[in-house]
Amino acid sequence: MLVVLALCSTMLFADGDHSVAGARFAGMAGSSAVFHDTWSVFGNQAGLAGLHTTSLGISYENRFLMKETGYGAFAFQTPVAFGNLGIGYSHFGYSEYNENKFALAWAQQLFKRIAMGVQADYFMIHQPGLYGNLHAFSFEIGIMVQASERLRFGAHVSNPWPIQIIGVQGQYLPAVLKAGMGYSFNKNLIVTVEAEKNLHLEKPVFRAGVEYQSDRHYSLRLGIANQPVLFAVGFGYKFNAFHIDMGYGYHQVLGSSPVITLNYVF
Repeated sequence: MLVVLALCSTMLFADGDHSVAGARFAGMAGSSAVFHDTWSVFGNQAGLAGLHTTSLGISYENRFLMKETGYGAFAFQTPVAFGNLGIGYSHFGYSEYNENKFALAWAQQLFKRIAMGVQADYFMIHQPGLYGNLHAFSFEIGIMVQASERLRFGAHVSNPWPIQIIGVQGQYLPAVLKAGMGYSFNKNLIVTVEAEKNLHLEKPVFRAGVEYQSDRHYSLRLGIANQPVLFAVGFGYKFNAFHIDMGYGYHQVLGSSPVITLNYVF
């Protein structure tokens, strides 16, 4: 149990919380750099600028089928004057040990084809006993370029430079860089590829995802990533203002992680 928690922790607080929330992204192995989505507050904040109605969502991932490693999240976004406002919260862990992220984002369409988003983050990790809680403040920046009707590029950075965890000498939130592209073959089918580099780690992560959105209100998704190998599938369905998404990922080392997300569009 302690080994699994340690491994999971390196995916979240210790590595700048570059995990993305939401079953749509989970169904594509974490691909998130080029999407306009409520959950862009956890992916690429520039994607919020492409949304024109208010929306909110809740998500839960039964990470590796263990309640101690559950990952829950909330996202909200709404158009405001001169852009979009986004709010996010995520919680990983259980009562004795948990990691929390609070996020406030703002995104704007700078030009016809270019959008940018910025986000302020507060991290808190709760530890048992005399270890005490840890805290950190950071920020994120994202950009998205609609190069053509079918081709879109996205780039994102968390913690643009290593930010020290308050009260802990020599421990930092490392910079995490992400860039990707998406190509829409038609209005229903998009294929994405992206790369992510955590400056704290030696090797980058590469991801590829496919999403098919049917005219009958359902979506199918596939994804794959490396470091280590992760396979993912997903399904979504729109029922009036409610959108339900489900995802499943199989981690080469730690096993299965089902995800469910419920979104509401006002």
